[in-house]
Amino acid sequence: MCSTQNVGSTFACHDVGITHGRRDAFCVVEGARFDATTSRFDLDCTPDALSRLPTYMYDTGVPNVLRETFRIGTPEQKEQQISSQRGGTVVLVKRELPGNLWHSLLEIWSFWLTMDTLGFEAFAQSNDVQVVFVDSHIKMEPYADLWTVFSGGKKPLRMEEYANMNVEKRGYFKQVVIPLSGGSNPIWQGDWEKLNCWQSELVKTFSDRVLKTFEVVDKAITDHNVRITFLDRKGNRRFVHQDQLLAGIAQKYPDATIDTVDFTEMSFGEQLEVISNTTVLIGVHGAGMTHSIFMPEGSTIIDIMPPGLQCKGFENIAGLKHIGYFKIQGGGEEKSGASFKSPSWQSDDVEVHESDFVSTFQHVMKTYGKT
Repeated sequence: MCSTQNVGSTFACHDVGITHGRRDAFCVVEGARFDATTSRFDLDCTPDALSRLPTYMYDTGVPNVLRETFRIGTPEQKEQQISSQRGGTVVLVKRELPGNLWHSLLEIWSFWLTMDTLGFEAFAQSNDVQVVFVDSHIKMEPYADLWTVFSGGKKPLRMEEYANMNVEKRGYFKQVVIPLSGGSNPIWQGDWEKLNCWQSELVKTFSDRVLKTFEVVDKAITDHNVRITFLDRKGNRRFVHQDQLLAGIAQKYPDATIDTVDFTEMSFGEQLEVISNTTVLIGVHGAGMTHSIFMPEGSTIIDIMPPGLQCKGFENIAGLKHIGYFKIQGGGEEKSGASFKSPSWQSDDVEVHESDFVSTFQHVMKTYGKT
């Protein structure tokens, strides 16, 4: 995909047309020289047809990464390149929302899909790979260990850190990878539409790898010990009257264990331990419900949906994971019958009819032999 001839650098993209009307791509550069003084890679050829490559939310995508981390069309002598060739692979990642579980896991997943396609072996210590974050986010998300699955355990670095480490080590890299962006992840396809898909090896492989990374055992669900985990949101989208409603459930099902957890106070490994022991996960629709990806087969999620919101993401994940899915549509007395989605749904607290909450729980508990 380079228009310049007889140069040392090569630039190639691999695309796939899973999403209608768009071809998602990752790209590989060979023979790019890193200049630590500018924190940029020099590419001595001009990539063709960059305008045809898609961009995504939060200014991600191959064209944005190239624009922000490369100087294009800086010719060098091929002999100089060969003499200063360095091994290893650098992966350039522009993150969306570090700390948001949904966005972060989908972009990690897209990175894994890229590395699998390129033939890298997961958990191999021999991989000479370094992940570099090229965004402006200072925060390192609590799931940073997931970026090390293909890097032999090496932690990801921010571009500033990477440049400081390599200021005296200029040279050409064997390979620079710009992976699939989080926004290209096929799971986004099912965010607003119900998918007729009931099994996915991609989902299973991703879930198994995450659990293996944090050494969490996937436990079997039994009818004897029902453990209910309620995700307690402290900031926005809080669940109105949650203590009263959960107390009613505890009174009706005294043999069930009910845990109210705030995942913001726990490490990601601790969160996964909780999820692996959960029979029923309940919470207001949001990033925390992404944990449904890691729930054991036979478990159930109850998705409390803000008024008017009709998101299908976690319902589709439940189908792919062979776990139960129930939705309670928010409304409350003042919004009874509301079909609109409030512009402030992401911050508004959510209220449900008590009868809807109780009847949904009765249906769920019957699946575990509880009446």
